Amino acid sequence: MGGDRDTSAFKGFRRTYVGAVPGKIVRALKTVEVENPVILIDEVDKLGQRSQQGDPGSVLLEILDPDQNNKFTDDYLDVPIDLSKVLFLCTANNLDTLHPAVLDRMEIIEVGGYTFDEKKHILDEYLIPEALKKTGLKPEHKFDLPEATKDHIIEMYCREPGVRSLKKYIHKIFEKVAFKIVENDNSDMITVGIDNVEEFIGSAKYHSSKFYKNMPPGVVIGLAYSSHGGSILYIESSTSNNQECAAGKQG
Repeated sequence: MGGDRDTSAFKGFRRTYVGAVPGKIVRALKTVEVENPVILIDEVDKLGQRSQQGDPGSVLLEILDPDQNNKFTDDYLDVPIDLSKVLFLCTANNLDTLHPAVLDRMEIIEVGGYTFDEKKHILDEYLIPEALKKTGLKPEHKFDLPEATKDHIIEMYCREPGVRSLKKYIHKIFEKVAFKIVENDNSDMITVGIDNVEEFIGSAKYHSSKFYKNMPPGVVIGLAYSSHGGSILYIESSTSNNQECAAGKQG
């Protein structure tokens, strides 16, 4: 539902309009042909704001409220529809953009991101076989991706909670490996190591947070936090000469 600014996306269009269709809720019920399905509403935090076509967040309140969704009315059908038997699952990355009344109707479940070991398992069991299949690489081809390189990619390139960027980087590596094999006629062993991984996927996005072994005077450790993660910051203080500052202003 990301970007929808029109309430008709949920409630449908009245039949007086040309090309009128029911809303997505009714179309979902029509597709599954049952009255008690599980409906996933993805990216509810990216719904459009109030506009001339109404407020889609208010319609979401009507859909999710168990006290009134048993008489949900689609503008195309114009008859009450019972949604009380439907299990709605909504996904969001940030709850700040959702109306408090909508959040009050939901049971919020916080889902943490993948750990380092989980990303490593997903990489070995799913992402690498998929990349090998798409790039056409076979076991007889001479290339190697050591375990140390995998750890380096996860640690220095893919610290986000999911594995989307990890999948992108692995596909990019194998695409360039396949190109090198074709270019060199598979005569030399191609090893993607820590020392040359930047040739395949560019420079690292993240760096080690340990800049100081011994904390110097005037430096303290801070923490930056957001919905996408956090990192350690070093906050430094500096001294200034008041006379020089005053002379600079006079000049």
